[in-house]
Amino acid sequence: NESGAHAYVSIHINASKSQKDQGFQVWYGTGSEKSESLATPIYNCVRKAEICTRIRAVKKVPNTLYIVRSVTIPSVLIECGFLSNATDLYQLKQESFRNDLCDAICNGILDYLSGIKADITPSETKNPSAVKENR
Repeated sequence: NESGAHAYVSIHINASKSQKDQGFQVWYGTGSEKSESLATPIYNCVRKAEICTRIRAVKKVPNTLYIVRSVTIPSVLIECGFLSNATDLYQLKQESFRNDLCDAICNGILDYLSGIKADITPSETKNPSAVKENR
């Protein structure tokens, strides 16, 4: 929240008790009214790339997911597919799929950032550590 970042993106791989559950999904956080505006271009770019077997609708994160519920900047949680689904698992193991998915997600983030560029003040761009890797 104090990083100076303009967005928080958390990328995951899903799993389910049901092997039928599959697909890509973007959840948006509730701590910022702009979170859905971050989720939508990511969803659109992944859908446009036509690389996923199923793309689930963009949804507001449930209150049980602390990771994006507590963030006050625009935030999303991305589920890249289900390890418990054979089709998704096969795709996730393919380097070309992962690269294409990464490109689509990055393009969505860039679309979002280009839309808020006018809202970014010069003092906000001086923090190069604002982009952090979450491990």
